[in-house]
Amino acid sequence: MAEMLHSRVSNATLGIVRAAVYGMWAKHLLEDSVDRYIRTPVEFFTPVGPLAWLPDAWWPWIYRVEVIEGGRVALLVGIGLCVVGLGPYRLIAVATCFGLTLYQAFVRGYGYIHHGELAMLFAAYVLAIYPAQRGFSLQRTARSPGPHGTGGNTAGDDLNRAAMLTICLALCFTYAFVGAHRLVHGGIGVFFDGTILHYITVRTFETDIDAPGLGRLVLEIPALGTAAALGYAATTVCELFAPLAIFARRFRWIWITTIIGFHLAAGLLMGIWFTANIALVLLCMTDLERVLARCNGLLPRIGLRPVHFLPVAGDEPT
Repeated sequence: MAEMLHSRVSNATLGIVRAAVYGMWAKHLLEDSVDRYIRTPVEFFTPVGPLAWLPDAWWPWIYRVEVIEGGRVALLVGIGLCVVGLGPYRLIAVATCFGLTLYQAFVRGYGYIHHGELAMLFAAYVLAIYPAQRGFSLQRTARSPGPHGTGGNTAGDDLNRAAMLTICLALCFTYAFVGAHRLVHGGIGVFFDGTILHYITVRTFETDIDAPGLGRLVLEIPALGTAAALGYAATTVCELFAPLAIFARRFRWIWITTIIGFHLAAGLLMGIWFTANIALVLLCMTDLERVLARCNGLLPRIGLRPVHFLPVAGDEPT
């Protein structure tokens, strides 16, 4: 168990993850546009998830700009309160997560199959259930924090660890299910039949056949095509065994390198950017407590004082 992730997680570390996750949701909603949904006639919209439970007679009233835009603004307010950790935190955070679930059900009613937000949604729910507002927050807690933001509370530190490990498990299983689905439905043949080259071709030429792009290099240079196929196979193996990365340090770094490399390649070659997943991998699949402690310890070397509520290098786990 010495190689297991997150042997110690302070209030501040969990609070930083909370602010980052809800901050990513804020960015996502600010970039989304209600117009692109409303321009589609309601007849082409199929309610899914919890929205499927609503009576059909309600949709002419719901399917309006002011209602949908009002819901988006309300979500942004809730997300903002979660970012800064203001309370009643758990009530606001759970209500916000339910609103995000409705939002995800809504956008998927248009045949929207992109799954890039699922891990981010799972992480938001975990942070809503656990007391993630105790650190890196504008809210004052009942107990004043002890050294390095832990509050001197072992039970509290265990809750922080449980929160981080739960997020890690949710993140890893999203990858594991993708890898398992690929193998069950395609078999190992998908690594030899040019499947990944087909994806790259479709994404490269779907908008402009004359558009330059890195994807064209993979199609024109056989060695790069072979490298893409091998990378596709290696990524699938890492996806399938993703939960192992939580417990095995050596495999964890192989996993992180492979998964981030895959996301960067998908973005550069196909324009598919899973930036939220990259951020979650860096935040949750690395020992963030140790990283913050070492960065905090470097501040005196450049003439600055350590941040009092962050962990310091002398207190990090060995």
